[in-house]
Amino acid sequence: MRILKHLGYDAPVMLSAIDTCVLDNRRAPEIRIGGEIFTTYYSIEWCYHIKHIIDPRRSYVHAVLTLIGDSPEQATWVDHDILHRLMQDLGLWEPVDWVRQVAFRTLFPRGTERIFTRAYHPDTRYEAVRSEIVRVLNNPFFYADRNASERRLVEIASDDGLRFALDRAVFLPTPEMLSREIALLNHGFTEPEHRIAALRKSLEERISREMDAYGLVPWRRFPDGGEGPA
Repeated sequence: MRILKHLGYDAPVMLSAIDTCVLDNRRAPEIRIGGEIFTTYYSIEWCYHIKHIIDPRRSYVHAVLTLIGDSPEQATWVDHDILHRLMQDLGLWEPVDWVRQVAFRTLFPRGTERIFTRAYHPDTRYEAVRSEIVRVLNNPFFYADRNASERRLVEIASDDGLRFALDRAVFLPTPEMLSREIALLNHGFTEPEHRIAALRKSLEERISREMDAYGLVPWRRFPDGGEGPA
């Protein structure tokens, strides 16, 4: 596990003394390719030292929804700084080009961008929706690779004005995982649980049909052909 440190001068000498974990997605569904698990220790102003533990392969959506609560309008400056640090860790903060705008909307629930437009740190760069570009759920930074061919992509669903695809050349999640991800990405801040459940069911059926039509086998890992758990 990688360790990242961004601590103020008044931080404890021992990292083990920092036990407040504000985000931990290690139990979330594995949804994409990604790097090594990392723990980031950091300070928010004076005497407030926290950490988050992130598996880049797994979904961030539920962890962010839990952190923020019912609405982005309820987010505090502490929530803002926590997400700011996470986005720096993920390489999303600078520079904010169209590739990162698309990746942001593939990783974080719709509405998260409003946290960054608040008066304490106004930033509107993440408001861009770019609905004309398909979101690659299992490879959010697909467009950062200039050699990646769009022939690898299979569009599996559209929802609330956004289109979603899979990259056939990497890890393939199950339709259940994908439907959960899309429903929470687009509606996690706005719809009650029973509505989310209905959306997931409808999406799962559509995604299953598309994956079957293209012979996409969940858990398949390329290029070596190895497979994960059934």
